[in-house]
Amino acid sequence: MSLAHLFSADCIVELVLGSARAEEVHADERALAAGYGPEPAALFALGRTAAHRCLRHYGLESQPVLRGAGGEPIFPGGLKGSIAHTEGAGIAVTGPGGIIGGIGIDVERRGRQVNPDIARKVCRGPEAANLERAGENADELLLAFFCAKEAAYKAFFSYSGVRLRFEDVELDPGPEGFRGRLAEPERWPGLPKSFRALTWRGEGLLVLGVTLPS
Repeated sequence: MSLAHLFSADCIVELVLGSARAEEVHADERALAAGYGPEPAALFALGRTAAHRCLRHYGLESQPVLRGAGGEPIFPGGLKGSIAHTEGAGIAVTGPGGIIGGIGIDVERRGRQVNPDIARKVCRGPEAANLERAGENADELLLAFFCAKEAAYKAFFSYSGVRLRFEDVELDPGPEGFRGRLAEPERWPGLPKSFRALTWRGEGLLVLGVTLPS
């Protein structure tokens, strides 16, 4: 599966590896990171550089991607979008707001050591059982659970402004990622009850993407 196949055909995905180019980060965006230390500022720049490469497809690359009240990226031109970054990599996805209801992406370095205690926070009962059965692949599966739930959080927030918790989403592993659903859909009337979180592995990275229809 390619990166583009994580999302619908209406979406644009861009991955930036290495370091960001200062000229690709808008001055208004640099102001958002003015109080950051060197490492967080570099990661921020990688993510915004990926976002601007997405915007290039719409002729909007000179516009800033600002920040909403919830910390979410605000894309110009009525676009929905999501940004993520990890060491040496930034990634972004955009799609037309009239077609895309919510969108989320997350990325981590494969092989990253995850504190096993995180499993108790991230995983519900059936997910924990899947981890136990995963054997030597348990660390990568836990990382994938984490990424998928982060991507789902972003997608549902961009859909309606709702802030889900890890335990609000249940995931079942599948051949291309996860089948996801709200654990208690009656608590969230009007939200999609199910979704897919698709996986891409490449360049030493693990990427998960979630799209919610309009």
